[in-house]
Amino acid sequence: MEIDKLTLISLLLAMIVGSKVGASLVSKMDAEKIRLGMGIGLLVVGVVMALKQLQIGPFGLVGMETESTGSNGLFPLSNSIE
Repeated sequence: MEIDKLTLISLLLAMIVGSKVGASLVSKMDAEKIRLGMGIGLLVVGVVMALKQLQIGPFGLVGMETESTGSNGLFPLSNSIE
């Protein structure tokens, strides 16, 4: 797997800046706000994972072939254009 140097450097810089900014913001927040935000985030992730397992909505179609067109849910026209 090859990663472009510019992409790697920009991702590392974004990680460093994000950690510094995020840490300074979170350290000033009330613990209840942090718990509420984490709870909401975990609830959203849980719902998305359940929808993926049950193959409901767009989350269930991503990366799977559909029976009618033979294309996957992510790029519905990719198999028909050649």
